Amino acid sequence: MRLNLNGQVVLVTGASRGIGRAVAEAMAAAGAGVGLHCSRERREVVELARSLGNGAGVFAADLSRPEAPAKL
Repeated sequence: MRLNLNGQVVLVTGASRGIGRAVAEAMAAAGAGVGLHCSRERREVVELARSLGNGAGVFAADLSRPEAPAKL
């Protein structure tokens, strides 16, 4: 399946590793701007954002805390 997400923006939670990272990479490859969520800002997530380009950004928030989603 070929996905065209040019001009779209996605937020990927759990983007620091595993499935979340793979989804972020796939969305960027399809042309989307990607927001990378992680519970704590980590160097590897910042590096991933740089490598993805296309305006990728890092958003750190502990989503187990009730006030956290509003901060995203």
